[in-house]
Amino acid sequence: FKTIVNYLTMYFGVPVNVNSAPAKELVDNLNLTSAEADAIVKARTAAKIKDYAELSKVQGLDIKKLDPVKSRIKF
Repeated sequence: FKTIVNYLTMYFGVPVNVNSAPAKELVDNLNLTSAEADAIVKARTAAKIKDYAELSKVQGLDIKKLDPVKSRIKF
């Protein structure tokens, strides 16, 4: 049962705004490493991330990990 709940939470959970979510929320909700979450925080500090294409250019982020949850990512 827990496996099903985890699956549903990961793929159909709440939206995550990459421009405002704390690093811990990015790790917990998008299955990122802390280094990847920190890379997003650093990138958005310089300039707001506008879309998925721009997010894919963040240094230190494996964008392939985000493909399954792309619909939950907000900007």
